[in-house]
Amino acid sequence: MIRSCSDILRLTALFTARSGRKFTSDLAARESRNYQFDFLRPTHSLFGYFNRCARTENLPSARLLTLSPS
Repeated sequence: MIRSCSDILRLTALFTARSGRKFTSDLAARESRNYQFDFLRPTHSLFGYFNRCARTENLPSARLLTLSPS
């Protein structure tokens, strides 16, 4: 299954919010040649959006929404 860029960005932001910036640094180093993770580079146009998503996911209200049962 091929994931869209926005799915990868949102899931990476979620993992960053839960695991910390070291996760993002390690992932960026590991996936440096993978174009799907180019948004992790500070010069990429979606880098700011990724950071905002990660900060939003880190808010307590966002955690309650993601952890609540369906």
